[in-house]
Amino acid sequence: MAIAAAARGARGFTLIELLVVVIVIGLGAGLITLSMGHDGAARLRQESERLRGALEHAAQLAQWRRAPLVWEADAGGYRFLAATPEGLWQEEPDPTLARHAFPDDMRLHASGPAGDPAPLRLLLRASGRNDPYALVVESPAGRWALQGDPLNRVRAAPAP
Repeated sequence: MAIAAAARGARGFTLIELLVVVIVIGLGAGLITLSMGHDGAARLRQESERLRGALEHAAQLAQWRRAPLVWEADAGGYRFLAATPEGLWQEEPDPTLARHAFPDDMRLHASGPAGDPAPLRLLLRASGRNDPYALVVESPAGRWALQGDPLNRVRAAPAP
């Protein structure tokens, strides 16, 4: 009698219990994948926000130092330059403005006031009165537009 009761109690897991375990493991794997940054749209937004913040910081730094800064880029990344006492341009030592390379699948474009292509170079004046500009960061996940106004405010938003 005791053997039959022990055999009946050791039947295993129910189907519901197995489904709950599979669902929990699936949710955990999904959250880990999202947190690892495999989402191209999130990476595009992050790179655009990083550039927006660096441009605003550089414009404020130029005013504070009373010396112009130059931002220049190519399709793969960007850097900031500061003038030396000899009148030459060298890379900016501020860590926020350090040279930055885009991921391989991202590109940067600039356009002038009429929408025509413009060089990837901006002069950030010590006076704080800078020319408006428009930049576009592109990747297979989409496009983000960055627009700078004469008061050094930079807006970043998804581009159509």
